[in-house]
Amino acid sequence: MVIVRLRRLVQPAIVMALLFDMPATDASLLRGSLNEDIPTSPPHWRCFGGCADRFGGDSSAGCECEQGHVKILARWVQEASVATTAAFPKELAGCTCTVEGEDCHCVGDCNEDVQVDVCTELLGHCQCTHFDEGICECNGYCHTKDQRAEACFNEAGCSWTGNWCEAEVGLMWY
Repeated sequence: MVIVRLRRLVQPAIVMALLFDMPATDASLLRGSLNEDIPTSPPHWRCFGGCADRFGGDSSAGCECEQGHVKILARWVQEASVATTAAFPKELAGCTCTVEGEDCHCVGDCNEDVQVDVCTELLGHCQCTHFDEGICECNGYCHTKDQRAEACFNEAGCSWTGNWCEAEVGLMWY
């Protein structure tokens, strides 16, 4: 009888001692972290227009680009003046526009209407969008600050602050 009572007292004490004495690695196995964290390499960015890979080829699959914003170059030429030759004559270069990020700059023989047409073609129309997270974002080519303000006012739930478009607060939008 004494041995049975002694066993009943010793068994829980042994189990408790084993649990409290368990190393941290064993405890992590109990929590389900059997899978080791495998380090992953950062994603490779696709390069606009391709880039040279490490073997000297011109493949954009898997190349790393840290060039910042994509630069787009566009030339506008009147259709009647386009020659049918393979080489593009320098005197017909017309208007050259460069897009970097959301900025569009034109140089050469361009008037304001041509700049608006080319930049709108490249970046899209000036428009603002209201998101459920309470954010208003404007995209596309806005030629003037007033045009961006108008696009902001045209989007429900957005208001123009004088410098940027922001979401109106205190209102529910469905």
